[in-house]
Amino acid sequence: EALPSIASISRLTLTSRVADQETGWRVTGDGGDVVGEPSPASHPIGTTVEARDLFFNVPARRKFLRGERTEFGHIEENLVRLALSRFVVGFGLWRNQRAVLDLEPAASEEARTRRVAELLGHEFAAASVFLDRADAGLRLWGWLGLPAVARAQPDQQYFFVNGRPVRDRTLAHAVRLAFQDVLPQGRHPALVLHLELEPAALDVNVHPAKHEVRFRESTLIHAFVRQSVQAALAKA
Repeated sequence: EALPSIASISRLTLTSRVADQETGWRVTGDGGDVVGEPSPASHPIGTTVEARDLFFNVPARRKFLRGERTEFGHIEENLVRLALSRFVVGFGLWRNQRAVLDLEPAASEEARTRRVAELLGHEFAAASVFLDRADAGLRLWGWLGLPAVARAQPDQQYFFVNGRPVRDRTLAHAVRLAFQDVLPQGRHPALVLHLELEPAALDVNVHPAKHEVRFRESTLIHAFVRQSVQAALAKA
């Protein structure tokens, strides 16, 4: 659904090959409504989407962009959230031909912890505990930073619901209550937490950018997250 919108404001190339074909196919667009006819292309099994010169033909959008450093910071933060939401996918980020991030797919728990350390810092990884608890159709897993790596701002709190990065008051409040006995006022925990539950138990169409969700049983979710975090901290 997003590809036509991306193609309309960039020079887009999509190359793909399915398993039962010997050759792949490529389509290109140049920022207009017309996309070129598919042409044969050498490609491994899978799909590559390449978007260059983003917003090159949309001056109205360009005037809202900030400086290069600021915009790159937004890009990097979005990539961090994606990398923490999909550990089985590899990610690379380059700036001016220099690799900023080069993340291999992380299938094992050890590899996932290495990715967390690379993204949030080795100090966080060394001073965090791994949480994995399931009950009543809910599962909460991830990394909790201990008080030693608490921060002055809640800028290193990453919440995911069924793999979707979210900003959710219910989850944030539950974590804040769980930490209130071990953190002084004005300090905020760093964490990466994944909540998994039945898709029917939440509404993902609350926010236009899908940044928020609405739980059908928010009281149950709140209690489960608070108790799980408290138990993990007590054990640590």
